[in-house]
Amino acid sequence: MHTRVDLFWVSRRTEEENTRLAARIAQLLQDICSTANCFDPKSELSQLNQTAARCPTEVSERLCRLLRYCQQEHQRTQGLFDISFASTPHTSRTLGQVSLDNHQVHFLQEGIRLNLSGMLKGHALEETRRLLTAEDIGCALINMGNSSILATGIPPGKEGWEVTFDPTAWPTAARTERIVLKNECLTTSGNDSPHRRHILHPHDGHYVKGHRGVAVITTDAAEGEVLSTSLFLANEEQQAALRREYQPRRIVALH
Repeated sequence: MHTRVDLFWVSRRTEEENTRLAARIAQLLQDICSTANCFDPKSELSQLNQTAARCPTEVSERLCRLLRYCQQEHQRTQGLFDISFASTPHTSRTLGQVSLDNHQVHFLQEGIRLNLSGMLKGHALEETRRLLTAEDIGCALINMGNSSILATGIPPGKEGWEVTFDPTAWPTAARTERIVLKNECLTTSGNDSPHRRHILHPHDGHYVKGHRGVAVITTDAAEGEVLSTSLFLANEEQQAALRREYQPRRIVALH
């Protein structure tokens, strides 16, 4: 994921107990990266990208679940969320050439490369939430790179976790939008400067240009990652369909 992670939680535990819990979370995040970070040549996903076109390759339970989820969201977003966008060649049918049978993955054409970066932070947030819940931590804020933030519970004396947008990237939104999270996540996608181009449109293979973005508030962090990216890529008709399908609590246009 290659991003900074900030964690805050309310607890009566000792400093030593909190330190041990933080270490467990750090190990969890490392395990997720070791499974599905395509930029790490030693990760399970990188190895899959190298072998699955030659023969069916067995994958772990975590990677199997991630791939199934991504296939499902590809259908829900009319192909806008597409983890096969980095494939050569790539078409709207490329992800359909990824066969997932039980824990066996087979690429039915050469050149397929899977990249889960578009939703991996969301998955990591949900896994961190599960760990904190199991440890009876009911009030916490997890911030991944200032673009994916998950809040649980309500801090003492507050109405929720109040967060703001980066004023250097989104000055208008930072000045005008008030965001209070209550057992929700805030996810942003877009180009945070006029020069940044990092999201490839899977339908035409071109990077999306322009200083703009989309933020969504949802109850599920992985779904928020999928939706914010898809809304950023979508035309007006597709945006309306995505709103009906996902029904986020709030959508904020960033500029």
